[in-house]
Amino acid sequence: MDDKPVSPADEAAAQQSPRPCPGCGRDNTDHPALAISRAPWQIKRCSGCGFVYLENAPHYESFVADFAWERTIGDEARRRTAHQPAQQRLSKATRFRMGLFPRKKIPDLLDRFAAPGPVLDLGCADAFHLTTLPDGFEPWGIEISADLARRGNENLRGRGGRVVQAPALEGLKRLDGDKFSAVIQRSYLEHELRPREVLTETRRVLKPNGVLILKLPNFASLNAKLMGGRWCGIRLPDHVNYFTPGHLRDFVSAAGLTIEKFDPLSFRQPTSDNMWMIARKPAYAKSDEG
Repeated sequence: MDDKPVSPADEAAAQQSPRPCPGCGRDNTDHPALAISRAPWQIKRCSGCGFVYLENAPHYESFVADFAWERTIGDEARRRTAHQPAQQRLSKATRFRMGLFPRKKIPDLLDRFAAPGPVLDLGCADAFHLTTLPDGFEPWGIEISADLARRGNENLRGRGGRVVQAPALEGLKRLDGDKFSAVIQRSYLEHELRPREVLTETRRVLKPNGVLILKLPNFASLNAKLMGGRWCGIRLPDHVNYFTPGHLRDFVSAAGLTIEKFDPLSFRQPTSDNMWMIARKPAYAKSDEG
C-alpha cells in the first residue's frame, strides 16, 4: 500500500455496489480484502473458485471519463515513481530480461494462426497499430473511450472496417456472428468487468476455426509473487481482474473455445509479467444466433 491521497473520483467510484466474483458469481462481501489492496479499492480472492478481482470496480461509464486509460496511465507512472523509486530504477536497469525470449507481435501471430479476413481488436485505443496488419486482414476495433474511438476511425480510413465506440460487451453484441477470422484481446481482459460474457460473445462473432489472441498480466508470475502489492500488474482501478494461468484456462474453455497454444516456454515465460494464449473456435461450430 501507499499513502497517495484519495481523489474525489476515486472515493465516488469506490462506493459502487460490491461486484460478485466474475468467475463463479459468488458474493464475497463478508471476506477481507487482500493485503495488495490500496484504499479505497478492495481486491478480493473468491472464497469459492479462488479468482482474484477488484470488488468495488467502477462502472463502465467511469472508464469513459474519470478513469479513461489515456488519462490514468500517466497518473500510474507518476505514482510508481513517487512511491516506489528503488523498484522503478531496478526495473529500468534490468529491462534486458524482457529480451531473454522473443517478443510476440500481433501481425506475426495472425500470419501464423489466422486465415485472412476481418480482425477485431477489443480495447483498440486509437487503432494505429491495426494499420500495420498484414495484407488480407481487415481491421476492426471496439473502444470505450469516445476520443480514442474517433481517432481510431480516422486511422482506419482506407483500410476498411471501423471502430465501434462502446463497452466491449455492448459492442460485440452489435456485430454479426461468424464474422471474424481473429479477435485480439491484448492487455484487455484484465480491464473487463464481465470477462466470461465477453469471451462467450467473442466465440459467437468468430468464424468457425477463427482464432482468439490473448495477452494479459500473469498474477502467478514469479515477479508478482515477489513484489506483492508493488507488482507492476496491479493498477487500480483499471485492472479489475487478476488471472493466473489456471483461471485463464477455465474462463476460455467455459466459453467454448479450444486452447491451442499456452506452453510455459514460449507463451508464459517465467521471466515475464505477462502471458499469451492462442485459442480457437471449433471448426464445426456456428454462432449462437438464430
